Amino acid sequence: MNFIDVAGTGNSGKGAFVDLLREFDDFFVPEWFFEFDLIRIPGGLLDFRHCLVENWSPINSHAAYHSFLDVVDKMGRDPEIWNILSFMKSMPQRYDKKFGGEFRSVSRSFANEFKIGSYRADWPYDALREGDFKRTIKRLARRVGLRKHFFDEVVLIDGVNFDVRAKTYIEKLYRNIVPDNCRDIVLNNAFDAFNPGPGLDMLGAQQIFITRDPRDIYVSGLNASNLEKQDVALLGPENDGLSKIFLATDDLELFVKRFRLQNQNLYNGPRSDVLHLSFESLIFDYESQLEKVINFLDLDPARHSQKGRFLNPSYSKKNVGLWKKSTRKEEIQFITDELSEYLVS
Repeated sequence: MNFIDVAGTGNSGKGAFVDLLREFDDFFVPEWFFEFDLIRIPGGLLDFRHCLVENWSPINSHAAYHSFLDVVDKMGRDPEIWNILSFMKSMPQRYDKKFGGEFRSVSRSFANEFKIGSYRADWPYDALREGDFKRTIKRLARRVGLRKHFFDEVVLIDGVNFDVRAKTYIEKLYRNIVPDNCRDIVLNNAFDAFNPGPGLDMLGAQQIFITRDPRDIYVSGLNASNLEKQDVALLGPENDGLSKIFLATDDLELFVKRFRLQNQNLYNGPRSDVLHLSFESLIFDYESQLEKVINFLDLDPARHSQKGRFLNPSYSKKNVGLWKKSTRKEEIQFITDELSEYLVS
């Protein structure tokens, strides 16, 4: 499988590029809302890799093994509504449901491939992930001479061939949802664009990162509360009025700081497997940007058999220059002054 990550930092217009790839034959493109978060989140696959490949130690590898299993369990659970205890331990992703009921079992098997043995010993570092009650009981037990009764299982972890095994693992998961004829697999924000190298190397993947004029990001990502009717009409289709608050649109100065910080930290090195494009360029210079995407992914242009079915540049033009229609002129001017190097005229 060839993995292609389409990434952005929120409201960037990456959905347009995902729709573009949806028009190619034998591409697997998930629903716009599905982001396979396991790879990039704390305790996820890349953290596991880091502690087994780049920063191995007995403490780090042991902790990363348990953190990964904990994340897998929480993200994978798909409890029935009456199973209160399982529901309390679960996360909204419910990956067992997404991956044919096999997410947790396949993920645990993958993690255990690196386990070369275990033994029982006093391992104080496990206290960092234990609950207050258990931690207190173990401390008291040590004081009354019951120390050996509360030994922990210390796991020996060897990260050999991690990348090969990781790709096999991800492919095994995706075979549950990808048709047999699809070899090119699109991911949504699987790797953060600030340091995509480890993820791209791990899966032999490519990344297309999308940028957008910050004024349009702001206008389409506002909180719907206390907006003028004219401004409500400018909210993005994925914005239910609250879902884009993570962009810090409730605080203009913080929005500017967040945008600048993220864009200053975007990867901008010489890797040939990373392509930076803008939403506006795709809409207003469609043919040349299409050619860039085809060349970058080394695609046969004949595979673009459904051209225009999912992405209509003429229609999408209405989502460019939204800030010009906004009533919040002073806020737009502030963004214009503070983020002038990121504007699209």
